[in-house]
Order: sequence, then structure tokens, then C-alpha cells
Amino acid sequence: MARNLEEFNDKFKGKTCFILGSGCSINDHIKDNEQLRDHVTIAVNSGILSLPNADFFVSDDWEVAQWSYFQDLKESQTNVLLYEDKLEKHVSKFGDRSILFRHCKGYEMNRPYIHGKKENHIWEARSSAGSAIHIAYIMGCRNVVLLGMDCRRVGQYRYFWQMPSFETKPKRIDSMPTDKFKQCKVAGVNSDTDLRSILRYWDMVAKKTKEYVNVVNVSEISLIKSFPKISFAESLNLGE
Repeated sequence: MARNLEEFNDKFKGKTCFILGSGCSINDHIKDNEQLRDHVTIAVNSGILSLPNADFFVSDDWEVAQWSYFQDLKESQTNVLLYEDKLEKHVSKFGDRSILFRHCKGYEMNRPYIHGKKENHIWEARSSAGSAIHIAYIMGCRNVVLLGMDCRRVGQYRYFWQMPSFETKPKRIDSMPTDKFKQCKVAGVNSDTDLRSILRYWDMVAKKTKEYVNVVNVSEISLIKSFPKISFAESLNLGE
């Protein structure tokens, strides 16, 4: 039987958790893996490329299995957190590093997590990063730092790994385009229609998170205004 999120209830009580997304701004922050060594790290989807030795990888998205970086996780030591309803069939790829979680309806940050009790599952999520925030709270983290959560493009680039300075370019194993999103303008800058929708999601859930956990955003260019912005240097010293 696969492991589940229950075993991580309060596992990292009082710690700071860094959640790594795939926005272009992450290239400004992750220079040295040692910077985050003493903190809990959760990479969301292709965010794993910015920190291949992250403590956890998390995804809610069935389509993640169509990417080369997901297949490459087989060779890592990272714990792989998967949404059971969509990704359970991939558990065998990662052996004992596979950890399943389930969602409930609504946006209450319930804990402890109980796999067999629906009201104690994690909240609904419009983004896998939203799931990661609730997971960090279940793990007992007091502070959550968002890295690479931009909800915008930088020029033509949506992902940090598209930029010329980043060497490792993931591929779709099903030959679908790596960038198939419908672009638009948000607040006068380049973005995508799905990211515009996710911005509304962040505005809504931020009202809930502040009751339970301190969430901050270190991206200077991020369109997410729902969480306080601090510098990366400041985020490394939260809770001290």
C-alpha cells in the first residue's frame, strides 16, 4: 500500500517552507542549493528543475506525467507527492518515495490530514502551488515562502527554463507543444488567460491562509498581490 500524507502531520513543526514554482523570477533567487538546506522545500511541477534535490515534489495535474522532468524523478531522492485521483497509477515509478493525498470540497485549511476522512483532506486547488501551501501547513510549517510565483510572462517566456540562461530544457514525451497557452495582457504586462484565472484564485485563498500560516512572496515582478512581498534575503531568516 502506498504511503500517504498522514505520516507528515506536524513533521516540520515551526519550520519555514519554500515552495518553488516555474515563473521566470526564480532564476533571480536559486543560485546555490545550500541557501535552502536548513528549510523544507517543495517543488511544484517543473519547479523541480530549479532545485532537483528538493525535499518534496507535488502535483495535482495528470498532464505532469507527459513531461521529461516527471520521468527523471525516478532517478532522484525527492519524495513525490501525488494527487491520488489523477496520478495514482504512477505510484510504482517512485517506489517508497510516492506519497498520496486527496482533496475535499471547499477552502478550509483543515488539519491533521486523515487519508480516510474526507473532511480532513486538503482544500480545493486551482493550482498545484495552492495544494503545496496547505501541505506545508499540515506539515506544521509556520512560514511559507513563494518562489517563482509570477502569474505573468517575461517577454515571450512563461517558464524560467525557457530563458536562454537556463540550460536544462524539459520536453513533452507525447510530442505536444511545451507552450500551448493563450496569451493576454494583465495589468499591462504579458500573461496568459489561465494565469489570469489563477490570480483570482490567489486573491480568494489568501484570505484563508492568513488565519493559519504566514505566506510571503519574494518575486518582485509577480502579479500576485494577495501575499506580502519580502526580499529573498529576508525570507531566509524568517522565524529567527
